[in-house]
Amino acid sequence: MKSGACPFSLGILCKTGVFTGKATLMSYSVLLLGLLLALGCRPRPETLHIGIPLRLTGEKGPGGRQLLRAMKMRVDELNARGGLGGQRIALDIQDLGTSPETGKKAIQALATDVRIAAIVGLDDPEMGMVCGAVCGQEKIPVVLPTVGDAGFLSQNPCLFTLTRPLAFQAEAIAAHLATFWKASRVALLHEETTTAGQMAESFRRLAGKLNIQITDVAYRAGSAVPAPERLASTTEGCQAIVLFDESARGASIIRALRDLNIQVPIFGSDMLAGGIIQALGNESYLQDLYVPFPFMYELADRPAIDFYRNYTRTYHESPAPGAAFAYDAISLLSRVIETVGPERANILQGLKAMDNPERAFDGVTGLLYFTPERFVPHAPVVAQVVAGAFKPAFRQLRRVEDAFSLRTLDRRMRHGFVEMIDSVPYFKIEVIYVGIDFQRLNEVNVREKKFGMNLILWFRWTGDTKTDDIEFTNALGEVERTPIASDLEQPVKWAAYRVRGTFTCSFDLHNYPFDRQELSLAMASRIRNGHRIQLVFNQRSVNPRLDEVIPGDWLYEGREDYAGNFTVSSTFGYPGFRPGEKMEPFSQVHTIAFVRRNVFPYFVTVFIPLGVIVVTTLLLNIFLSRHQYGSKVSVSTTSLLSVLVFQLTQDSTLPQLGYVTLVDRLFMVTYFFMCAFIANDVVVNHLAAHLKRETQADALDRWGKVALATIAVTAYGAVLLPVLTGN
Repeated sequence: MKSGACPFSLGILCKTGVFTGKATLMSYSVLLLGLLLALGCRPRPETLHIGIPLRLTGEKGPGGRQLLRAMKMRVDELNARGGLGGQRIALDIQDLGTSPETGKKAIQALATDVRIAAIVGLDDPEMGMVCGAVCGQEKIPVVLPTVGDAGFLSQNPCLFTLTRPLAFQAEAIAAHLATFWKASRVALLHEETTTAGQMAESFRRLAGKLNIQITDVAYRAGSAVPAPERLASTTEGCQAIVLFDESARGASIIRALRDLNIQVPIFGSDMLAGGIIQALGNESYLQDLYVPFPFMYELADRPAIDFYRNYTRTYHESPAPGAAFAYDAISLLSRVIETVGPERANILQGLKAMDNPERAFDGVTGLLYFTPERFVPHAPVVAQVVAGAFKPAFRQLRRVEDAFSLRTLDRRMRHGFVEMIDSVPYFKIEVIYVGIDFQRLNEVNVREKKFGMNLILWFRWTGDTKTDDIEFTNALGEVERTPIASDLEQPVKWAAYRVRGTFTCSFDLHNYPFDRQELSLAMASRIRNGHRIQLVFNQRSVNPRLDEVIPGDWLYEGREDYAGNFTVSSTFGYPGFRPGEKMEPFSQVHTIAFVRRNVFPYFVTVFIPLGVIVVTTLLLNIFLSRHQYGSKVSVSTTSLLSVLVFQLTQDSTLPQLGYVTLVDRLFMVTYFFMCAFIANDVVVNHLAAHLKRETQADALDRWGKVALATIAVTAYGAVLLPVLTGN
């Protein structure tokens, strides 16, 4: 054989003469190509599996279940749009349980399952090392929504986290103290544990660069609270205290400091925040307590607010910040899989490729991209305790990331809008709290898409920030704003106004007149964007009621308040913007009054008159003989014209709509009902008068009336029942 040696199976064919000479090479090629095509054309699995290891039982179970709800919510949204590349997403859930052994088995079960493309979850920091070892062996990518320990991130290149390690919170505290408090000397208290030690070291590093002198006090883990004499001598002359400890002993230290009449601000990490409010209780202990969080809904963009509202309405509870990270983890992983496919190696490379803001995924928690250490560099939000809850502090730092702002840093720094900290630029943001009380609803004009309302409006802020440029963005015409009280002498300033105005909003009239409307008020600065001020709704002392509703056909049901950033789809003609760049955000406060139409007047003006016409027509058609053909057709025709005129008068009270309302559907059923009776009478008369089929005409007249009446009642029920039952 000239072709030389053959593989065993092909060699048999060659020796038998099937492949000879030059045809052998071509045959090999054809067979090999067919084999490759067969392998490449294997159908992809219909389901894409994602592993979800979470603590779903025990003391930490509620937090894990909330993360799971957020993930399911996102998966349901993706599957409703067809999944990923035609594959539906399925979550393979494993409970980490309450013991290390249970958690290890759960992670191993997921990592060794070849169907699992990636893992999202792991809300237990203690399982980090186990997860790193197991998932590293199986080379399965893991996205951690809420765990950001730098120790196990460094040991396994398969782990990615959406939060920053705690050490970066320490740097945020140092930056905040230097920028806004102008601190030159602080006391650093921390326990001698690995985590607290790393945070203390990070704080010392940046504080040294910012010329902050530190008085350092370290104490053994599990030891008693430092003696009052030691606390007093350590903090003497300090402008602030930084405390890195867990909440139980941290609360004891804070209580001891305040009992010594040490009233300087106290800063701690978010590991101090868990349970600290309940542990301290007394508001005097909680005053001037600050904690940086990786994310807060009050200072989020509009997608986070939409997630918060959808989650709250779906599950009837407020989501913790971790739920937003869990939602983003599924979104981010889905985007990567859409781009590179569901193979584990490709997903790992896709996650690593998201290494700068230009390649970032825009999630509900902000821009998501990974540093070389594989965490997302979110700028922490510094919070303080207000009315028994952590709320954004009046001054914030946010890292400058968008291309346009980076190109214009010099101008922003000259105006004092940007601070350079350790060679990293940060926006200096003022936070203004806004509160609105409803007094009176003056009108609801659906036709002109507007409503009028009297309000009490107030602001709370610090420093030299002004509030004159904060206006209602959906106001029609001039809004009357009369000052009624203020206090501008205190560190936290306050001003209140009486407001009267007319506002525009959209109305959903699909279920008119059983409709429920959202009367929305929106406020924003007309000249300052979200990189300079952030508006936060002030829930404290807000009156949930509406004192008076003048329009008698509306009933007040409640309110909803939120704030968030939004982007205007315009460059304002600014020559520095380039195509494709993200516009600067604007901070906006929304207050929604939920009102429901009072249906009773519509029973008198719509349903009873329409019912009288329908019932009269039905009775006359039933009891009039088929021999009275002219009378029956005249009654039905007159009723049909009456309904037509009646609908035209009703529609005159509504705006031009691009859809059919509930009342329109009722009229359409009525038209069908009337026309069907006329058609039935015409056919019956034709059978009897022209075809001389009296028996058939009698039967059709009798059973046709019954059938049409049954169909009409069924159709009316199909239109009304979903609205009346709330489905």
